[in-house]
Amino acid sequence: MMSLLWPDLGRKAASNNLRRVLHAARKVLDPATGSRYLASQDETLVLCPGGHLWVDVEAFAEAAVSARRSRDPAAYRAAIELYAGELLPGDRYEEWAENRRGELRRLYIELLVELAGLYEVRGEYGQAAETLQKALSEESTNEEAHAGLIRLYALSGKQGEALTQYERLRGTLSGEPGATTRALRDEIAAGRFQPTRRAAPLQEEPSHSGKHNLAAPRTNFVGREREIVEVKRMLAMTGLLTLTGTGGCGKTRLALEVARNLVGTYKDGVWLVELAPLSEGALAPQVMAATLGVQEQPGRPLLESLLDVLGDKETLLVLDNCEHLIDAAARLTVALLDSCSRLRVLATSREPLGVAGELGWPVPSLSAPDTQQSHTMEEFGGYESVRLFADRASQRHPGFELTPENATAVAQVCARLEGIPLAIELAAARTGMLSAEQISERLWRSLRMLTGGDQTAGHRHQTLKAALEWSFDLLGQPEQLLFRRLAEFAGGFTLDAAERVGAGEGIDGEDVLELLSMLVDKSLVVAEENWEKGARYRLLEPVRQYAREKLRVSGEAEAVGRRHAEFFLALAEEAEPELTKSQQAEWLDRLETEHDNLRAALSWALGREIDSGSRLAGVLCRFWHTRGYLSEGRRYLEAVASSAAVPTTVRAKALDGLGWIAEPQGDYERARVAYEESLALYRSSNDKRGVANVLGDLGSLALDRGDYEEATSLLEESLTLHRELGSKEEVVGVLNGLGGLASAKGDREQSISFFSEALALSRGTGNVRRNATSLGNLGITMLVHDNPEQATVLLEESLALFQEIGDSSNIAIGLMYLALAALTRGDHERVQALGQESLNLLQKAEDKQHMPECLEIMAGGAAAQGQAQRAARLWGAAEAMREDIGVPLQPEDRKLLDPYIAMARSSLGEVAWQTTLVEGRAMMPKQAIEYSLSAEKAVLPPPVARRPGGSSATLAPLTPREEEVAVLVSRGLTNRQIGSELFISEHTVATHIAKILKRLALSSRSRLSAWVADRSLPPSDQV
Repeated sequence: MMSLLWPDLGRKAASNNLRRVLHAARKVLDPATGSRYLASQDETLVLCPGGHLWVDVEAFAEAAVSARRSRDPAAYRAAIELYAGELLPGDRYEEWAENRRGELRRLYIELLVELAGLYEVRGEYGQAAETLQKALSEESTNEEAHAGLIRLYALSGKQGEALTQYERLRGTLSGEPGATTRALRDEIAAGRFQPTRRAAPLQEEPSHSGKHNLAAPRTNFVGREREIVEVKRMLAMTGLLTLTGTGGCGKTRLALEVARNLVGTYKDGVWLVELAPLSEGALAPQVMAATLGVQEQPGRPLLESLLDVLGDKETLLVLDNCEHLIDAAARLTVALLDSCSRLRVLATSREPLGVAGELGWPVPSLSAPDTQQSHTMEEFGGYESVRLFADRASQRHPGFELTPENATAVAQVCARLEGIPLAIELAAARTGMLSAEQISERLWRSLRMLTGGDQTAGHRHQTLKAALEWSFDLLGQPEQLLFRRLAEFAGGFTLDAAERVGAGEGIDGEDVLELLSMLVDKSLVVAEENWEKGARYRLLEPVRQYAREKLRVSGEAEAVGRRHAEFFLALAEEAEPELTKSQQAEWLDRLETEHDNLRAALSWALGREIDSGSRLAGVLCRFWHTRGYLSEGRRYLEAVASSAAVPTTVRAKALDGLGWIAEPQGDYERARVAYEESLALYRSSNDKRGVANVLGDLGSLALDRGDYEEATSLLEESLTLHRELGSKEEVVGVLNGLGGLASAKGDREQSISFFSEALALSRGTGNVRRNATSLGNLGITMLVHDNPEQATVLLEESLALFQEIGDSSNIAIGLMYLALAALTRGDHERVQALGQESLNLLQKAEDKQHMPECLEIMAGGAAAQGQAQRAARLWGAAEAMREDIGVPLQPEDRKLLDPYIAMARSSLGEVAWQTTLVEGRAMMPKQAIEYSLSAEKAVLPPPVARRPGGSSATLAPLTPREEEVAVLVSRGLTNRQIGSELFISEHTVATHIAKILKRLALSSRSRLSAWVADRSLPPSDQV
């Protein structure tokens, strides 16, 4: 390097020059530590050792490629905002920089013109014109931009402006405009211009535009234009960007606004992970997994599943409110960024996470006026804080507007609150009751009193506290009581919960609604309206922390915590029996909504070793098991099991639940010990129902372990007890177990007998899961007995029920067996579609037990379509996976698949078959799955579902119920009308429609109607 830079100097002089240059460069790159970005290692200069190197030019170029690939305006805007101006403007005559500078500038202008074209296609002419004006400000001779403006003016009916724009173009060029532009001008001048839109270069709604979980904002986002651009620019250059600042400074709102801007830029989605409701860092991976739809897998850390799912996906995660879980958030972020190269994390916290490579960005206050100077009305309106006050005040009091009479008082309020958004919103909430002048005067007194003491907490923090204190002092005593008691809730609450927890000394239950409404009006509580489920309320996190402190010093924290725990125990105990009845989907969703409150109640009660904690853990077992919260549930249940203070019956139930959760985790020994201890406790207390349940659980465990003799004894004893007790629902579960046992032993007739009896009984219980399981089991048996038509009907009905309650594991298995049924019916084309959908779900859930079987079925489908090599590779991959997990192919499945595999084997010949089989066996599981999902197949027409009676309809893989709903949607019926037609609830209709749209990759009811029309589906009464 020295010889290259200073060829005419001696080694010593060149070395001195290099040291001086390095010293100067390090000071520029990293003034604090000097060598973090430019280090010497073994006579080599290294840029950014030990971390990723982000270069703004590269980030801009990559974003441009991503935008052009997606054809999404949001992606274009994100790329354009990354253009930081001319490259190395101080070195204008360096040849290497001059060429690259020109390339980047041209790319920037091209992106602007292309974005304007996208806006024009969407009919957003104003935005298109603004974008083209920006392009012309960079390059006034750009004819394409001029022509775009001419066309936009004409499309808007402004022919005069269009012709004027043409003359401007002529004035910038040395010659005449091009033929196309001249023809456009002539058409406009002659009145022949037809206002038709240009051919759309993209779909109006990109396929990935819906990949996010960001709620629509309830209020306007005011100001921060420069900050948004800066945050997006920095985020493109780092893996982790943390927005820091005191509570109420607007970290969360800014992060969410940036995230909304970037939806479409990250093709695998933008996801908000809310950490504020959590009290334990160990729950952070659980919340993230739930957000991303990642299911916990037996014997595998949840973090590993998260890393596999995110992998090389292009994703943005927003981690909100990290400060109280700073260490856990930092560890989780490090693990994610180390393994997921295309992941970006945008965090909000009161302090940085302290992670290597992290960029911290302190969120500034909104701009506020200097009240010592005079301002015009226009100048007042230019300050963000004043605009925010005016916006929020007009929402509270529609007659409010900024006038010369109140502008000075509003400016004083904003200046005294130092531009802190939350403080300004709290002050604006008083508009209507108080004038702007009165707000300013009262606030001034409060601020002087509260910020006149110790300043060590930071001036901005004290200003917010003062604003909160001022708002609190203006409340009546009952309002103050309710406000601080509401701090006990985590993640929101209902009116019913507020009445039960908030009422007490000083507040009557019937007064809570009115008091809560007052708190909403004063912006201390946020109301989220839902016409179907009723309103849900929450406190913003800085407000909740302030309220918790008020609750702590009030002396009633213990009593409020107890009421909170008792309310959610009562809710869970009410839900438990409903989880086996017809409304179980609604109850599961309700528990999911209250999950943060249930966690808080458990932590509070178990920490005090009171009965409500152990009871709550016992009744939540089914919820944890169904929704996949295995590790979380096991942690709570282990705590109950290890406590000697827990009553016998409660401990027995918790131990049974512990075994129920440990079994799918693959910890059979822990499950056996827990079941046996539970059985002993139930027997000692003479609880026959508990004994019968645990005997059935032990029987199922023995079946899983291959001990058929013990399984027979335990299941038969359980069945006898349940029949004596008249436990119809539990009898169904044991019959299904005995049916599975008979099938495993090869007794097919006995298996059909047990499954048929289980199905007959389950239809009357209202337990959707039991009914679906019985239908599926009988369908599989019918399939083995050469009745694929009847099997398909049963399997489709089973699948629809599993979809209704959101049981993703059984949905995947149901789709897999429907693929097998399609194969045996000769509907070979549908095998691939169903198999791929099943495999996608199995892969997401890391269900290694069923992956080989799905690959085998897809191998059979490939063989049936003459793709012998593909069949061999898939079969070999499945064989290798089975050897890894120690699960053989069942004889019944082999009998069904062997004819197709034999056909492929014969087609290839033995040598080629074995060679190709070895290729499949050499694939890693992930490679095998990618291969099975690859495009190495013919493009398939829409699959055909055949029904008993010979009728057929051209369908995607929809269930019969979903098809009925789709047809009724195409007829223009509302959800309520569809519910009346099909005798189901509006909620169930909405769930079906959401699933149909997702499965068909459609974005609206109108597009679903078009899809139905294209396929000429029969009227709903013929379905």
